[in-house]
Amino acid sequence: NYTANTIQRDNSWRALKLPTNYVRINTQDAERLDVSDGDIVKVVTDTSTVSIPAKVSDDIYPGNVSIPHGFGMLHTNEETGTLKQIGVNVNELIAAEHREPFTGIPLHKHIRCRIQK
Repeated sequence: NYTANTIQRDNSWRALKLPTNYVRINTQDAERLDVSDGDIVKVVTDTSTVSIPAKVSDDIYPGNVSIPHGFGMLHTNEETGTLKQIGVNVNELIAAEHREPFTGIPLHKHIRCRIQK
């Protein structure tokens, strides 16, 4: 499985494709919030707040946002040995009790949030 464990821990392969994650915001919502493509915005939930670049798009419905998963882990710089966080870990936005009752899997979709500039 290429979406778990080792492949996520060493995401140097992804840096060329997508160096960080972002919050995708509908164009109408972005205009209302005075947010431009690339602006750093805050995504606020009842649990936490993260700062992340905005990607303005008509590919998402108004009133919704989307953030790619799989970012925000610490990675070792091979040359310096220092740790660097790449992107934002969206799990920080989810409350521990926000889980599917039967399996206990965190509900990564349908999390209420607000966007602040």
